[in-house]
Order: sequence, then structure tokens, then C-alpha cells
Amino acid sequence: MSNNAINSLGARHISLFVPELLSGLRFLKDIPKQEIPNLSALQLILSRAITHNDGFDNYYRATCELTGILVSNKKDIPVSGIAIASEKNISAETNSDFYMFAEPVVMQVDRDSVVLVNSLQTDLCDAESTQLIDEINQHFIDEPWTLNLSKNGAWYLNSEINYSLSTTNISTVLLKNTQPYLPRGDDDKYWRKIINEIEMLMFASEVNVKRLENNKLAVSSLWLWGAGKIPKITKKNINNDVLVGDNKFLQSASQLLDIPYKSLNKNKQLLKNSTIFDKFNNIFMVNIQLSECWQQHDLYEWLNILKILEIELFSPIVNNLRKGKIRSLSLYQNQKETFEINRRQANSWWKPVKTLVSLSSKL
Repeated sequence: MSNNAINSLGARHISLFVPELLSGLRFLKDIPKQEIPNLSALQLILSRAITHNDGFDNYYRATCELTGILVSNKKDIPVSGIAIASEKNISAETNSDFYMFAEPVVMQVDRDSVVLVNSLQTDLCDAESTQLIDEINQHFIDEPWTLNLSKNGAWYLNSEINYSLSTTNISTVLLKNTQPYLPRGDDDKYWRKIINEIEMLMFASEVNVKRLENNKLAVSSLWLWGAGKIPKITKKNINNDVLVGDNKFLQSASQLLDIPYKSLNKNKQLLKNSTIFDKFNNIFMVNIQLSECWQQHDLYEWLNILKILEIELFSPIVNNLRKGKIRSLSLYQNQKETFEINRRQANSWWKPVKTLVSLSSKL
């Protein structure tokens, strides 16, 4: 749904993005029928909603485009710039630097591929990260960029040079051959050379030697992603009154937009008691739990999380739709279909609610 369409909906509209929402449906035929849950609220939404082919490939782009953060369709989503702007309380008006995450990772080299096995960003202690970053900065002291450690432990580069580079977010590349996802653009040869040198530095680093001695994984490379400048914010383009979810990027986006952020984990009754609908008209929500488990290709865990979302997310939304507390819902996922449903459609009792298996054959 377009930004103008969202703004025209009036009171109490929810835009909900749930990546990998439908990814497991096509595999349901392979498991016993008695193990397939009845998710009446989600099934009602998928059965009675109007569908559009205007989905998003990832929640970074969905968050930016649906909330009013202006980004180019042809360039990276500047995830790093948004995160650093939030942390340092800076904006595009006061800072024009180029930012890019440089996430410490483990690579596995096979005969004809290099697989990104794991990120070590949360596994490294601050002392280890600081020492490794210092070693890299010292080695590249004459280069026009600096490697930094954010308050939440993220590694990022910043430079006054606006590099021409297209990168891929790390969640897309995890457990895959990295070759199709390497940085591309006018400056890609420069950065590939830099990364090759960093890999040699990491091999000899005292930090990695000690980690291996203690049976811990060693940093073998850095994965560059989320490149770009801090995006400009125009108040007239902001589409929402509040952002709801439980991930750092959404929280950073709310600070950049200067609108409230609510955590669902800390407010389990937020949707059930309906108070949020008395305070806010246009609500943007993100839940990435299905995406996190689907990266491990675990169908049963995907189903378990779907059952939790049925209780905590879809059932309260459908109940409030039927009561008129919510006027309409736009349900997005990382495939082409978007589902639009309003109160009248939710209450269309004569329209049958399909089972998950029957829905899987239609989607």
C-alpha cells in the first residue's frame, strides 16, 4: 500500500510486517495432519483479506518505506547510518559522513565456495573487539576511514568519502556462499582488497590465537553491509504515530523519526487491552521471530513461533478489528503478497476460513 493510501485510512490503522510468515506453509504437506495447528485468527486474515503484489524483500526496506524514511530503490538501506544517528543523536543536517557495518564473522572455505558460517559480534567481549579494531585501524592508518565500536557492540566504518557500494545484509547471506553477495559498485575492488588484508591480519591476531586456545571461534573476516549516509527526514513524509516491535533497527528508526517506540516483549498486553488504539492512529509493527528461526530451516520451530504469534499478535488484532477498535490492517511479509483487511471483511461470516494446508496451495 502506498504512503498516501496509508495516510488516507484515518484512525487506527496497523501496518504489520512479519518476514517469513508464509515460508513454511508449502512444507505442511510433509508433516502429520494432527501436528498442524489451527490458527483461526491468522487463517481468517489470509482467507478474507484482499491481496496486492507489493511486498518487501526485507524488514529494513519495509521499515524505511512504510514509516517515511526516504531511501533509494537502487541503493543500500543505510542501516548503519540510521543506527549511528540514533546512538549519537545526530542527523543528516549535522552529519554527512558515510557509514557501513563491518561485522566480524566466521568464514568456511570449501573447494569452490566461501560460506559465511556465523557472526561473532555478540560473542566477542568489548576488550577483544577493541583490540582487534585498534589493530585494523593501526594497519590502515593512512586510509580515509576509521573502524569503530558502537555502544551496543556493533563494528562500523565511517568516512568523509561517500563510497559507491552496494552491499547485502548479513541475515540474507548467513550459511550461504558469499560470492553472489559480495559488495559491488565503483569502489568494490578497493574494499575487496581491504577485506583481503584484514583477513590476513585476523589470521595472525593475538586475540584470535587466544580464542582458538580456549576452543572459541576466531574472527576470520568482516562482512560489510548497511552502507550509506544518514537519511534525511521530512516531517510530512512520516506515516506513523508509533513503532512497535523488538529489534534494534526499529528502535533506531523511531529515534530518527522522533516518534514513540513500544516493545511488545515488555508490554504483553499492549494489543489485548486495546489502550494503544486510544493513543495512536497509525501503528507500524514488526516481528522478526519467524525470520530468525527460518534461517535455521527448522519447520517445527517455525510452527511453534507461529502458534505464539497467533495468541500474542493475530488474535488480538482480529478481535480489535471486529470490535472496530482497529479500522484496517495491512499485513506485509518478505514475499510478493500483501494482505489488506478491514472491519467489514473480518466480520464477513459467510466467507469461509480456510485451513493452513488449503491456504498453502493458494499462496
